[in-house]
Amino acid sequence: MAAYRKLEPLYKAGTFFGIEETVHVHVHPTEAVAVIDCFNLEDRPLQKDVEFAPQAFGLPADCEYRFEGVPSRAASGRYFLHFDVPALGHRQAEARRA
Repeated sequence: MAAYRKLEPLYKAGTFFGIEETVHVHVHPTEAVAVIDCFNLEDRPLQKDVEFAPQAFGLPADCEYRFEGVPSRAASGRYFLHFDVPALGHRQAEARRA
């Protein structure tokens, strides 16, 4: 519950983007912060790579971002995130201005 409380403004007042059925982005209403949620609806573990371009979600493109929760790498203003998601589970990445 503490993790949710920390990110509550993103979920309640932020902007929601459904990238695909199992990947969602929530962007903070006033700060350069986003949460990327990746869900696994299968009964076996899943590896998923997600491309995240901050400007596509209304975030400033003139800065770098750091990610918590999953491995990431940057290339040409975009970020590539790697999610290891347990069976019927969820993994979350938090993006913040570096």
